[in-house]
Amino acid sequence: MVSFTEMQHLDIRPCPKAFGFDGYGDFVNIPHNASLNLGKDNFTIALWVNFKDLTGEQVLLEKWVQKFPGSTGWTLTKLENNSLRFAMASGGNLEINVDTAPLRLRSGAWHHFAVSRHAGRVVLFQNGQVVASGMSALSLDSDSSLKLGHRGNPMIPQGLRTTADFI
Repeated sequence: MVSFTEMQHLDIRPCPKAFGFDGYGDFVNIPHNASLNLGKDNFTIALWVNFKDLTGEQVLLEKWVQKFPGSTGWTLTKLENNSLRFAMASGGNLEINVDTAPLRLRSGAWHHFAVSRHAGRVVLFQNGQVVASGMSALSLDSDSSLKLGHRGNPMIPQGLRTTADFI
């Protein structure tokens, strides 16, 4: 079952069936299910994002458990400088980040982001163009829920201020 947090702030758009987030506690939470684990397999994650503003870090999508040391899972976030980060961890002391250079982003415009891993090569795309790549064969399994627009720690204010259509 999917839960919507802070429903009074969540704007579910009728077309194209996108979610609207204002950055103040609203997010979508999909409970953990083993079928959502990426393991060491090949995968693609893709979403459309229309930022209301570009200030600060904004977590797009994550399935991540933060531990020191020993984080597990993955997170896709827009950093304060408008770069995109795909972070990966598998429970050891190793955390791998694939970061783009600062991207040309516009508030009020739709941007397509995708992350793909094939044979250990991780590639980040913006609007179909490769914007960063790196290597990781880490298992990305995590017992965390899958969160759209939220960092797992509610004390960290990196809410999404956007309309997002998730694929």
